Order: sequence, then structure tokens, then C-alpha cells
Amino acid sequence: AIEHLNIKITKKYGRLPSVMVDSGLIEQVVTNILINAIQAIEESKKGDSIELETEKNNNCIFIKITDNGPGIDRDIVSRIFEPFFTTKDPGRGTGLGLSICYSFIKAHGGNIDVKTRKDKGTTFIIQIPITS
Repeated sequence: AIEHLNIKITKKYGRLPSVMVDSGLIEQVVTNILINAIQAIEESKKGDSIELETEKNNNCIFIKITDNGPGIDRDIVSRIFEPFFTTKDPGRGTGLGLSICYSFIKAHGGNIDVKTRKDKGTTFIIQIPITS
């Protein structure tokens, strides 16, 4: 586990096959989601942990990023992947992060989804097909 301020980040990496992906883009996606989770936990003072998990299931690789933070309001969850949509104060975000993440994952033939519950946390699920 890695300590970041008062947030514990736990890694649970499953055994994965080699896959042809742009590792830099995948790293940007994971980093963006992690930063959003850290900011949500710090700003709301709700939650204290993030789990990063990878696994292979059928012909796909899954990357799951789960936090126990404030969750995402039901009113906005359907808009979080829209370009320029942000709930952050001016100067704190452009609203491009998650829309770019969405584009990167789609470019790899994958999908990105979110599950969230108010005051219980959020899980981003990234699915990338295994191609040979």
C-alpha cells in the first residue's frame, strides 16, 4: 500500500497476459481517475482509501479503481464523460480529463463504466479486449 496524505492506496494486481496497448495512454487514464478520487476524498473529507485492481476475465483485461469517498451525485453521473463538463471550481479542472479517458479506452476497442453510491464511494471499471 502507498500512503498519500491520509489516503491509503492498495494495489491488487491479477496475472495478466501481454496485450498490445499504448501503455502511455492507459497510464494517463489510470492517473486521471486516481487524481479525481484523491481530490474527491480530500475535498469532501469522506473516505480514506483507494483500491487499484487488475484482472483477466474471458477475453478482456479489467482495471478497477475503487474509492470509499463521497460518490458521484446521481444528477451528474450520466454526464461525467462529456467534454468540458466539470464540477470543479475554476482553475481546478477543465472538464476534459474523463472525456479524454473515455476516448483513449474506446480507441483501444474497450469500454469504461462507473458505479457509484452516495457516501459509499465510486468504482471506475475499464475493460480492454485481449487481441492477438
